[in-house]
Amino acid sequence: MIKLFKIWTFFGLYSPAWLYDKLGNYLFVNRQFEQANTLYEMFQAKHPNSPYGLLGQVRIARTLNKWEAAVEKLEKGIQKHPKYLDFYVQKINVLILINKLKDAKQTVELAKKNQPPHLSLVFAESKLYQKELDYESAQQVLNKGLEKFPNNVELSIRRGHNFWCLGNHESAKESLYPVKHQVDPTQNELFTKFSTPYIYLLLQDNNLKALKHFFEEATAAGILNKEIVFGYSQLLIGQGEYSSAITFNQHILDSDESSLTFNQKILLQFELKKAKNLNDWSKGPQRLMSPKYSSMELFSCLNTIEKELVKNPKLVQKDHIVFKLFHSLRICPSVFPHTYLNTTYSIKEANTMLALIIQSIQNKSPFSMIRLGDGEGAFLPYEKEKSHFQNSDRELSQHIWWGDTKINEKEWIKIQNHFMTSIKNADVLGIPDVWRCCKTFLSIPLDQKMLNPEGRGLAAIFNFVEKSWLKSPEENLSKNLPILTSCHIHTHFTEWNIWDIILKKITSCSVISCHSALIPLLKEKHQVTVRSFHHIPSEYKYAQLFDQRDKHETSHYPEIFEQICANITVAYPGEVYLVAAGFLGKIYCNLIKQKGGIALDVGSAVDYWLDYKTRVWTKFPSSINMNNES
Repeated sequence: MIKLFKIWTFFGLYSPAWLYDKLGNYLFVNRQFEQANTLYEMFQAKHPNSPYGLLGQVRIARTLNKWEAAVEKLEKGIQKHPKYLDFYVQKINVLILINKLKDAKQTVELAKKNQPPHLSLVFAESKLYQKELDYESAQQVLNKGLEKFPNNVELSIRRGHNFWCLGNHESAKESLYPVKHQVDPTQNELFTKFSTPYIYLLLQDNNLKALKHFFEEATAAGILNKEIVFGYSQLLIGQGEYSSAITFNQHILDSDESSLTFNQKILLQFELKKAKNLNDWSKGPQRLMSPKYSSMELFSCLNTIEKELVKNPKLVQKDHIVFKLFHSLRICPSVFPHTYLNTTYSIKEANTMLALIIQSIQNKSPFSMIRLGDGEGAFLPYEKEKSHFQNSDRELSQHIWWGDTKINEKEWIKIQNHFMTSIKNADVLGIPDVWRCCKTFLSIPLDQKMLNPEGRGLAAIFNFVEKSWLKSPEENLSKNLPILTSCHIHTHFTEWNIWDIILKKITSCSVISCHSALIPLLKEKHQVTVRSFHHIPSEYKYAQLFDQRDKHETSHYPEIFEQICANITVAYPGEVYLVAAGFLGKIYCNLIKQKGGIALDVGSAVDYWLDYKTRVWTKFPSSINMNNES
């Protein structure tokens, strides 16, 4: 590299194009972005007929999350080099990333007009339709692409994945299974694209034997990407092979064989902790614990993760948002008398939450458990520096929930009051836990000051909790403070078989959900009769998976929302309601509590009960005996 700089010094502006490219790439890799950008600008001026100067500037803008600058450079590239496909494809992908989908569609049409058929354009257009949750249109694009490029393995993989999103599992198998032997494990990126939908299909079929064989086959071949490592760990844990899970996780953390990022290795610490907890629990479970236990678990977890972060100052600096959120999490146990934020890996904390719910059922006392994720966070006030993202983030969340329906400004003022009241009246409030903070915020580059929609939503939850309770703890003495737990408590209850225990304590309940199949399921599996079922449209994102797209003619909001609010009844004090209704479900929970009922925000857990895999991993129920003796 020193020789290259000497050549550059000798030739200066008259250096050949290859030298600009080599030096620019060197500066980029070493994160000397300002110098690299200057070099690419000089490259562009010296070689105006070459696209690489502009492409280098786009690369830097994208890395620094300067999306508007990236779009501007890409538009300039399209104007100067209308026959160069990469400008079109990159612009489409950037516009998808920042949710400017109409502009992305226009760019797709322009590209199809100016460019011959190309795989990268097929991928970009299908990705656009998938972003709009229009998997049927994406399928048409992929089908046409496969007619033109019949032997392309990645196209078959993407087509199979899209079939899975449509709920057409047989067609997904027809696309994926034949190409399994064509996927070279050494091609890590392609193998990852294949392994994700392939694993989904095995999960859907509950084919644990084939799944375990696939994981072991991949591990033996040295393929230790995220999907394989986390999938195999969770399968071992779910099948009760705790010692094997401990050995496997420790091996990955101690070795350099995997392609896991620093962030993913941090998350693997949680898998290891979970396996150790379960291993200890299986030898002699203690059903009750001291009230201080949760605080000790929380601090232990934070200390472990912070030690790992401190070792990597180049990746995570002390002013990184994750440290600020950790500070808030440390304060929580001193303000909230009951804080159980580690149900991610701690079966003891999960069991404590179980005892609290069982106590409310036995006492027939009004109760509300709600959870706040990034979607709900978008409807809490943003900090001033992020406020200009608020409307677009809310629109994105609403599109995922309800499709084209949007809450207008006048309606929002009314719904906001209901939402805020529901949060403050909750007995149990699920917020982002340590695991979620690491998963989301450690994957965001240091240079990205404004985070992403998910990060902004989660940060808003912490801001709300801080302003409502943490800033003036002395004012909380006269308040009934909520019990804090993880926003993923509903899926953790599924992992630990806790929902089964709760349902054993009741003989009837009412349900708010899109899944009418819950009525026979609860009766046949749990001997629980559904007294009142309130049917809602499914979350728009999963409507095709549930084969319910035709049921979205009437939107959940406002028509059905208003009907359910008017029709919620509580037949007797302490009647249990299972609520799986997204954002609006939080308001339903508060209404149920006000009428004397017990509202449990079960969320996507009901998808698992019905064997729909709507999240990245289905956690197999642990084989551990969780019969509650308390």
